[in-house]
Amino acid sequence: MTFVFANMAMAQNTSTTDEGVEINGVIWATRNVDVPGTFAENPEDAGMFYQWNRKIGWPATGEITGWNNSTPAGDTWETANNPCPTGWRVPTIEELTSLMDADSKWKDTPLEGRIFGSGDNTIFLPAAGYRDNSGGALYDRGYYGYYWSTSTGGDAARAYDAYFDNDSPDTNNSTRRNGFCVRCVKENIPAAVNNISSEKEKNILGYYSILGQKLLQEPQSGVYIIRYENGKTEKIVK
Repeated sequence: MTFVFANMAMAQNTSTTDEGVEINGVIWATRNVDVPGTFAENPEDAGMFYQWNRKIGWPATGEITGWNNSTPAGDTWETANNPCPTGWRVPTIEELTSLMDADSKWKDTPLEGRIFGSGDNTIFLPAAGYRDNSGGALYDRGYYGYYWSTSTGGDAARAYDAYFDNDSPDTNNSTRRNGFCVRCVKENIPAAVNNISSEKEKNILGYYSILGQKLLQEPQSGVYIIRYENGKTEKIVK
């Protein structure tokens, strides 16, 4: 059975490309990560599970062997371990929080998960469950969705994630050994939005669209990025 979401931007999507959908100023892929460097074929597909800061995908169904019980190290999800296709990256917890704060609704037929966004800008996140940290057993499939961020969770054993069920979405910090889904964001959106009003006195390098295209002049309205010569960036919403 083919499952189609009318509001999803799916034209010309392949295993490594995605047009993406903008929600709250962030461009989100319409599909989960599957094998490292690829997107799942369809929005309703779970893709693969990943332990935090590791580029090894684990199947989202069935039993597995060889689960890594060691705790992943690092202060952020390193670029070398990015499982997203070229041009995409794992989101920060701030970006995941902005998605969880968007309008959303549960969809339980023919597949469980939540639709986030509104109007023509919506994405579907499957409630794929997760693989348990101690041995990789599969839990909560069809009931919960868990999605990693790049952000550490207060100690060397935890990192932040977003989760949802049929009630409401939220964020949490979980053991890094869990296997969660990954939903990528467009790489050319800054990893963190800097509140740098003082930087307006610095030299401006240029104005850019949310997709990274350089603009001839500062827009009078909309969402855009200012890049400064000192390397700082600022997202503007008018």
